[in-house]
Amino acid sequence: MNNVNETKEIRHSTAEQPLRTVSAIAVIDLAQELLQRGYLQATQLNNLSQEFQKLYQHWQSGQSIQEERLDESLMRELWQLAEQHPKKDSVGLHIGAKVNPEAKGLLANWLAQCDRLDDAFEVFSQHIHLLNPAEHWHKEISHDQVKLSFSFQQANYPAIAVDRSLAALLAWGTYYSKQPLKPLKVHLKRSQPENIEPYQQHLCSQLFFSQEEDAIYFRPEDLQQGIDTANPYLKSLIEEQAAKIDKHCRSRSWKNQVQNLLSDDLAMFAHIEIVCRELQLSRSSLYRKLKREDCSFSSLLKQERIRRLHEFLKRPTSAAEIAEQLGFEDIASFYRFRRQQMPATTNATAKSTAKPTLKSNRT
Repeated sequence: MNNVNETKEIRHSTAEQPLRTVSAIAVIDLAQELLQRGYLQATQLNNLSQEFQKLYQHWQSGQSIQEERLDESLMRELWQLAEQHPKKDSVGLHIGAKVNPEAKGLLANWLAQCDRLDDAFEVFSQHIHLLNPAEHWHKEISHDQVKLSFSFQQANYPAIAVDRSLAALLAWGTYYSKQPLKPLKVHLKRSQPENIEPYQQHLCSQLFFSQEEDAIYFRPEDLQQGIDTANPYLKSLIEEQAAKIDKHCRSRSWKNQVQNLLSDDLAMFAHIEIVCRELQLSRSSLYRKLKREDCSFSSLLKQERIRRLHEFLKRPTSAAEIAEQLGFEDIASFYRFRRQQMPATTNATAKSTAKPTLKSNRT
C-alpha cells in the first residue's frame, strides 16, 4: 500500500466460459429482496427459468445451494424488472446495505477468512466471477488515497444495480472489520436523483454525480483494518472449493447445456424453440454457438433419441408412449426415425412396441 501512484487492475477473464453463470444464492437473495420490498411480483418469478425454480424450491426447503450456479442473464433480468418500478431510485442502495449472513455464498465465506480488508479486496476482485462475472473492480493506489472503481462488463445493467454493488462493498467491509468503513468521497456516473438522502446514508456525504466512472475513495489505512474471523486453514479449503467451481463453470459448454436439457426432459426440449427460450438465445445464436463446438441441435437430439430408444426397447412399451417420450409430433415420424436409425430392430420389435390400434399406421 506504500507505492506512490501504483495502479493495479485485476480482471477475471471469462473468454473460456461459453455460459456466464453467477452464484445461485446471489440470484435468489436478490429475488427475495425485490419480492419483499414490493419491486417484484410472485407471478414474475414464475416466469423465470426451470433451473431457477428448482433451486428456489431447494432454498425454501432449507437445502444448501452454496455451490450452485445460475445463468447470469437471470441477474440482469431481475434488475431490469426492478428498474420498471416507479419508486426504483434507492432500491439498489437499500438492498446492498443489508448484510444477510444467511445468504453468504462461497466468496463471502472466503473473504471472512482473510487477515485484513485489503487482503479481502484482493481475493474479492480476483474471484468476483464466483459472484457475478459481469462485475469488475479496479484499484488505484496513491500516497494519500485508494480508489476502487466499479463497472459492469454487460451494458444492460441499470444504475440501481451499480448502487447495490457500491453499498454492498461498504456494508460487508463494515461487517468483516466490525468497524465503520467510511469513504472520503464517492463518484457516481448516474445523474443526481431528486432525493440524495439514501445515498448520503448508505455511501457517504461527499457525493459527486454525473462523473466519468463509479468509484469509492478511501484513506489507505481504512483498508488495513483487521478481520477477526481470519482462519488460514479455512481459507485454503475454500480456495480449493473455488477452484473446483471454476473448472465446472469452464466445462459448461453450450453443447453440455443442450445435452443436459435433452436428458432432463426430452419430450419438452426436443423442440428447438423451447430450448432457445430456456437458454435465452435466438435460433441463429444457438446454431452459431453449437457450430463452434462442432455439433448441431439436430445431431444432439438424434443422439439422445437413439440412446433413449435403446432403453425403451429393453422393456414392453407401446409405440405411442415411446413416440411421445422421444418428443415426436406424431407416431409416423417416430416410425420413420426408427427405420432410418435402427433398421435392424424395426421388424424384430414391431409387435412388442406397437399397440394393435396403431398397426394400420405402420408402413
